[in-house]
Amino acid sequence: MLIKKYGDLISGIFTAVLSIVIFVASGFIKQRDNSGVGADFVPRLVSVFVLVLSILLILRGIKAAREHGPIQKEAIAPTYGIMAASFILMVIYVALLSSVGFILTTMVYLFLQILLVSKKEQVHYIKFAAISILSAVGIYLLFVHAFGIMIPAGILG
Repeated sequence: MLIKKYGDLISGIFTAVLSIVIFVASGFIKQRDNSGVGADFVPRLVSVFVLVLSILLILRGIKAAREHGPIQKEAIAPTYGIMAASFILMVIYVALLSSVGFILTTMVYLFLQILLVSKKEQVHYIKFAAISILSAVGIYLLFVHAFGIMIPAGILG
């Protein structure tokens, strides 16, 4: 199908455009003072990183489209349930972030999201829990101590 042949290319272009929009929009973030890293630093850093990944995805999409050959009428397994569940998880994550706190909310969100997108035969609960815990704590420490950006502590104080 068309999506199977051009999916990476379309996703890469969409993500590249989105990252450029975020980069430009982050320039409008008001700064408190002129000392050190401003509030626009992290969004711009992430947008540049996403843009690089998007370009790689576009290149992969071009290669896949060339190798795929003519479009065939094959059935693609619908993933609408996974997309809907991911969206619901993100909404719950954002809703609980300030009250529960970044570390706990992120650990639970990452664990559930990894479970959601993993194939049944690839599920490793301990590995997924370790990834979730280390990622949440690592990101928290990076933002708070390296960038000096306050993140909601929530019930952990």
